[in-house]
Amino acid sequence: MLSRFLLLVCTCTLAAQPVDGRFYRAMRWRQIGPFRAGRVTEVAALKDFDAKALRVQGAESGFGGGGGRGARQAPTFATMNRSLGSLATVIDGQDAAPTPAMQTAYEGYCRELASAAQSWNELVANLNAELAQQSLGPVAAAPLAVPACK
Repeated sequence: MLSRFLLLVCTCTLAAQPVDGRFYRAMRWRQIGPFRAGRVTEVAALKDFDAKALRVQGAESGFGGGGGRGARQAPTFATMNRSLGSLATVIDGQDAAPTPAMQTAYEGYCRELASAAQSWNELVANLNAELAQQSLGPVAAAPLAVPACK
């Protein structure tokens, strides 16, 4: 019982001590946490980037699922990987030069790959512009080389 009384007296005595202002002079005011939900814009920009990046990436399997009524889908890296891989396999399996149809297919694939690479570069540039508006550092991504096609 006596120990509880002493603990109470010591605690009250320590709590009642005056605080010297020197301890607070070195402190500087700063904002903690978001000001008017300031990070919401960055999160929205990153979610938008993620959705667009998935569209440029494309599906890893299958052949696209069609665009409906003969509409052609935008080229993606996944479709270019499948198409160019198939064409390379066919050409590699021959003992002759590529046919005119294979040349035409390659030129079409090359243009689609250039379009996908350009879409990616624009996507990263737009994200970095949005991050710069929010005073954040850019995403460190080197631009993709866009192939020169016939």
